[in-house]
Amino acid sequence: MKRRLPIIGYRAWAPQAEPLRLIGVVKAVEWDPGEVVATCKVPGAHKLGRSHSAPAVDCACGLHAYYTLEQVELDAGLPRGESLYGGLTPRPVRILGAVVGWGRMVMCVDGWRAQYARPVALAYEERSAPLGRRIGGEYGVPVVARENLERVAQEFGERYIRAGYAV
Repeated sequence: MKRRLPIIGYRAWAPQAEPLRLIGVVKAVEWDPGEVVATCKVPGAHKLGRSHSAPAVDCACGLHAYYTLEQVELDAGLPRGESLYGGLTPRPVRILGAVVGWGRMVMCVDGWRAQYARPVALAYEERSAPLGRRIGGEYGVPVVARENLERVAQEFGERYIRAGYAV
């Protein structure tokens, strides 16, 4: 069965102020505004002399996203629903966002890897609101409160359904 809409995912970025860009927090990959195209940059992935298109099932390449916003927050070490900047020690500024992925896709346990993806909405925290709004304007995406991110994301794609249940 062919999907009609792209698949929704969630991730976190470190915002860059000049130029305004979203930078991946695990790998410092810059996500340009609009459609991002995956390429394989995994060290050693091409040691057999065979290049491949990203994402490949037997590689870690591709544009990564989690299935749920809660998974992003847990991966960042945050209790569910708490502020990214809660607690006594300030954390580095992070921007949460919804993305959609399409093309060749590898579905994993906690999320997916896609050939193509693009941010569709950003969520702000008080500390990052001014920069988040500026980046949202640069990317042409809505900037919403965290509690509205999942609702807004549903306007751009569909949730992944696996083994009879939605994630």
